[in-house]
Amino acid sequence: MKIREIIISDLEDILNWRNDDVSRSMSINNEIISIEDHEKWFKESLENKNRNMFIGLYEDKKIGICRFDFDSKNYQTEVSINMNPNFRNKGLGKNLLSDAIHFYLSKRNSPLIAKIRYDNIVSLKLFSSIGFSISENKNQIIIMELKKGLTFLKVEIK
Repeated sequence: MKIREIIISDLEDILNWRNDDVSRSMSINNEIISIEDHEKWFKESLENKNRNMFIGLYEDKKIGICRFDFDSKNYQTEVSINMNPNFRNKGLGKNLLSDAIHFYLSKRNSPLIAKIRYDNIVSLKLFSSIGFSISENKNQIIIMELKKGLTFLKVEIK
């Protein structure tokens, strides 16, 4: 698994993954995003020093994205993941998430949280499997935090 920062040529793939029916059904905001709105958001994201987005590559194919939004007021970072629909259920999400977190924390060491819909069992299990635990449950959104002091081991895919 390779992790790299997003680039402008990732714009269309990320929009397609975001507007996928399964992605939308598990997202907090489940509306279809227009190309115009996405282009504006994407360009702003590239310029935003408090947002980092990484693409995971497996055998040179884009498998998904992890986004990190740093909140300087609360000194914490919200992390989210969205998989390329063609790579769901292949066991790659855990590697993508843990590798992206490791990469992010090497640049900015801040507490990590995730906000997940209460019915998104796949994401709840995924985040839990790498050390996140539930800290709050409000309005059908589960907030999970990464426990401090955890170490991530590099997992090789064979």
